[in-house]
Amino acid sequence: MENQNYTRPDAEKEAKEDLKKPIEQLLSDIHEETHRNDRRALENNNIAQKRIASMMAMVAESNNKVSNRILFLTIFSIIIGIIQICIAIYKS
Repeated sequence: MENQNYTRPDAEKEAKEDLKKPIEQLLSDIHEETHRNDRRALENNNIAQKRIASMMAMVAESNNKVSNRILFLTIFSIIIGIIQICIAIYKS
């Protein structure tokens, strides 16, 4: 797509497509985009930067999921600890 015709809906569509791809494919796309010979180097870099931004968004989303799971496990562990303390107090 040429820059002058690139609209917000185009950007949203491309971002959604990128976010569906596995990280390995995005990484391959980045390498492919930077080595294209049919465009100027600046265009190659701009397109590669878009792919890198998509990859960073995927990593951030993944980190958020992991953080939420760690939080859940922490709260669960605290609840189990409280239950064990209550059982120990009740038995004594």
